[in-house]
Amino acid sequence: LVTAEEVHGKTGLNGPQLPEPTMQLQAQYAVDFIVETLMREESGTITLCPLGPLTNIALALIREPRIAPRIKEIVLMGGGFFDGGNVTPAAEFNIYVDPQAADLVFKSG
Repeated sequence: LVTAEEVHGKTGLNGPQLPEPTMQLQAQYAVDFIVETLMREESGTITLCPLGPLTNIALALIREPRIAPRIKEIVLMGGGFFDGGNVTPAAEFNIYVDPQAADLVFKSG
C-alpha cells in the first residue's frame, strides 16, 4: 500500500476544517455501492469525481461492465497539464499507486 501521509496527514484530510457530512455512511462495499447506484441511472447521466486512485471504479467496471455507458464523464485528480508529477517527474500519486486501474478506466469508453 502506497500512502501520502507526508502530504495529506494520517487521515488523508488533515488541515481543512470540514463541515459534518450530510449523507450517511454507506455500510456496503464501495464497489457494490457504485454498481448499484449506477445501474439505477440512465445512460450518460452520471459524473464521477474520484479524489483518489481509480481502484474502486475499475473494480466496479470489471464486476458490471454495463455501468460504463451510464457514466457521462469522470473528473479526477490525475496529473498536471503544465507541471510534472508529484511522485516522480512524470507520475501523479493517484495514477502512480494503481496504474492498472487507471488504464482500465481510461480505456472503458
